[in-house]
Amino acid sequence: MSDTPATVGLFGGSFSPPHLGHRHALEAFVAAVRPTRMLVMPAAVSPGKAPDARVTAAQRLEMCRLAFGDLPGVEIRDDEIRRGGDSYTVDTLIALGAPGVSVSVLCGADAALALGEWYRPDLLFALARFYCVSRLDDPAFAEKLQEKNRLYLDRFGAAVTLLDTPARPVSSTDLRAALAAGRPTPDLAPSVLDYIQREGLYRHDR
Repeated sequence: MSDTPATVGLFGGSFSPPHLGHRHALEAFVAAVRPTRMLVMPAAVSPGKAPDARVTAAQRLEMCRLAFGDLPGVEIRDDEIRRGGDSYTVDTLIALGAPGVSVSVLCGADAALALGEWYRPDLLFALARFYCVSRLDDPAFAEKLQEKNRLYLDRFGAAVTLLDTPARPVSSTDLRAALAAGRPTPDLAPSVLDYIQREGLYRHDR
């Protein structure tokens, strides 16, 4: 029996919609961390964000299956959706905790700079390791993260690891605006775009 602890990878978020930038970051994370299990977990409600009435949690979950379900070893989970309410990462980490299991979390660049303001940041850093990819549209991002990491190390004894892969610059906000206006959306997988069009998601009249 191996003494190497099992590593669970966790990638959460609104995923409204899940796009090729998400997929690019996920593939980079899996290549670098090589988790034993890789969980993609859309939030029921992302804290601080108003729910989008044009799309349901079940539809976001299905889009995640279409966006990531073909990646080897990736599991699309509905744990946070079933739990309901605001989806706090610390609650998910507690639920995933088990002897001999470590958890590594992929977060977005903005989230990496704001982890100290998340709910129970002390527990977040105690329960998991955090990773992010750099932002091509922000040349100073690495310097900003380095500054934040000094704060995280001082307060929590841990830091965010910057993966050696720049993020694919895609904005979910811009994508939703493009979908509402009927403009081309090359940053969505064809299967996700087909589903959105079939379900009539993100239209202004919904």
